[in-house]
Amino acid sequence: MTRLPNWSPYAAAVLAFAAGMWQKWPCHSAGWPYDRELIFGRLCYSDFPVLYEGRGLAQGHFPYSTERSFEYPVLTGYLADITARLSGTPAAYYLLNAFVMLACTLVTVWATVRLTGRTGAGLIVGLSPVLAVTGTINWDMLPVMFTMLALLLFKRDQQWLAGVAIGLGTAAKLYPALLLLAFLVASRRRGSSRLGPPPAAGERKAHWPPLALASRPVIAAGLTWVVVNLPVVVLFPDGWLEFFRLNQSRPADFGSVYYALELLGIKTPSLNVLAMVALGLCVLAILLWAPRDPVVLSFLLVAAFLVTNKVYSPQYVLWLLPLAVAAGAPLLSLVLWQAGELAYWWSVWKHLHGSITYDGYAFFVFARVAVTLVLCASVVIAFRHERVLARSS
Repeated sequence: MTRLPNWSPYAAAVLAFAAGMWQKWPCHSAGWPYDRELIFGRLCYSDFPVLYEGRGLAQGHFPYSTERSFEYPVLTGYLADITARLSGTPAAYYLLNAFVMLACTLVTVWATVRLTGRTGAGLIVGLSPVLAVTGTINWDMLPVMFTMLALLLFKRDQQWLAGVAIGLGTAAKLYPALLLLAFLVASRRRGSSRLGPPPAAGERKAHWPPLALASRPVIAAGLTWVVVNLPVVVLFPDGWLEFFRLNQSRPADFGSVYYALELLGIKTPSLNVLAMVALGLCVLAILLWAPRDPVVLSFLLVAAFLVTNKVYSPQYVLWLLPLAVAAGAPLLSLVLWQAGELAYWWSVWKHLHGSITYDGYAFFVFARVAVTLVLCASVVIAFRHERVLARSS
């Protein structure tokens, strides 16, 4: 079999972003006006220019200092502020942030290759159509990058640095904190902080107790998160709280099963409690029955969060993309999953455009959840099958 060139995953990622730029060209060439017929009808919406003009960034305001505060965690706000000060128009802001997201993607691809030891894994991430169409909707590739770096550092027994990466990722989006639970469970199961199977007979084992090992990334993540957040907490406490207020008070929103049910006339009372209970049950099932591998656990925990969350923005697919590949998802299940995600991506813009029925949009939401669950099942089955083959060989 011909070996893939080492540079091929990075070239694929660049091509994916170029395809994404082409796909969003109708909005970009028009200067990013908030014209619903354009941004939703032509499927070229991006948060970058919308937030640039709608959150005071174009006027030079710090994201958390205005009455209409920035609704994202602090590290994302820092990036949004820096790129705004280097831009002068919505178009320039979009291009600069697209370039930064490409840089984050290249690091993500590199980490995926190093984590798996396979150039092909990075190529699958780089070639993914979901990366092309959602990579520049928002800043999600920033926490995705830190998530994959954390897993790579954990594999290399660099516990403190893995925690720093999780802390930075959590300061950009909250979901990377789920990796800490994966690390705790995996370390407790194996008695070691390494990825992969338990140490073979005669292999030197770690001197630290498993939970003591796993506490290092927890401590490092907490300290990092505090350091990143503290300036905004002190100077703009009300703006800092906006993210948490929004998520607490937010009703059932686009992409969630609760929103789809409401479109079908089925109300979901006590939504916050329902979502928390649903997530808790999923996490419990994962902890009881999932393989004790940190990559697989991380993938399943993030997937559980996305399936049970009150909102699912189309770019959230990026949270799972490198995790699914690194966890060993079979290619066929990856193709099926991405087909479902692309269909959902199309449907959400049509829903916002008003050119699809409520029933039609709800169908695509449920289809997206279904293919995500199929992807989860395929990862677990493939992992267990691989272990059986390894033991028999």
